[in-house]
Amino acid sequence: MFSKKTIFVIGAGASKEVGFPTGGELKTTIRELLRFEQKPNEPLRGDEVLLNSFKRLVEQAHPIDKSPRKAALLNLYGVAGHISEALHVAKSIDNFLHENRGDPFVETVGKLAIARAILDAEGNEIYSKLYVSPSNVHNRLQLGKLEDTWYVPFAQLLLSCTLDELPGQLWKVGFIVFNYDRCLEHFLLWAIRIKFKLDEAEAASLVNEIKIWHPYGRVGRLPWQKGQGVSVQFGSKEADIIEVAKQIRTFTESNDGEGSDIDNLRRELDDANVTIFLGCSYHELNMKLIQPAPSERLNAGKEKRFYGTTFGLSQSSLAAAESRVRNFTTEKASESPYMRFGLDCVGLFNELYAELER
Repeated sequence: MFSKKTIFVIGAGASKEVGFPTGGELKTTIRELLRFEQKPNEPLRGDEVLLNSFKRLVEQAHPIDKSPRKAALLNLYGVAGHISEALHVAKSIDNFLHENRGDPFVETVGKLAIARAILDAEGNEIYSKLYVSPSNVHNRLQLGKLEDTWYVPFAQLLLSCTLDELPGQLWKVGFIVFNYDRCLEHFLLWAIRIKFKLDEAEAASLVNEIKIWHPYGRVGRLPWQKGQGVSVQFGSKEADIIEVAKQIRTFTESNDGEGSDIDNLRRELDDANVTIFLGCSYHELNMKLIQPAPSERLNAGKEKRFYGTTFGLSQSSLAAAESRVRNFTTEKASESPYMRFGLDCVGLFNELYAELER
């Protein structure tokens, strides 16, 4: 069990362990999705879902007068080609959208591509270890596929309690998820269902009480989740990605405080005893977004512990990451952040299991 209030900050590396793309891989996927080709006397070739979405957007923008549709459609194709090429020299799709803030066409096409790529990753029957086929109502998440991931030791810690004790245990944790996927929520629902022999509604009532923030949005609510916005099954192949894309936010949109509840998550971070960074690249924009301002800190005297994964970071990148994590610490921090070189998500839980219980 988690004995102290613990906040997890989750990046793409945490979803990588269950078959999802890292930030760099997502960028590559989006480059390919937005690459359209047209040979003489042949129709445009490319991702059909995106092509159909572009056509629908144009029809929505020009429902009566059809004459501007062709030019508008060509414009979207051009924007897609520009993003596909420019991503070669962009740090990530998130950075690219932030750096092109104010261009509504780049924002629209970029968000559509993100929605398309993430839902495809969720529903990938080969790579996604969290995929549950909707072909049969009796299908369940195969927990055995997750034995080599951080999800299992994490669930062992979180769910080491009776059903009566579970609400209090769930109240001790919170999650700041920079990813657009719903891996965490999807897993929590199934883990609780299976562990305590609950139906979906019973498990959902518990998971809906957990504090989970997606500063950059997500590809829709899962059907059992509370909240606003479009409801989308995990890995849905039928989702309306135009509606899904409306749930995705850029850094600028997240930082303006509209609907993102940034102040709330900063207060929770300030109040936490333990902060664990899982699969994060410690990008400066992300860290600044969630960092409590000195003037907002009400718990500067509280002892805090910080842990972070470092897999894939060079020594120099690790030094920069440690420096950014230290900005979250206070003069009462019990120790330096624990960020051993080369530590991945499952390794952190296996190595520090007893430490995280205390």
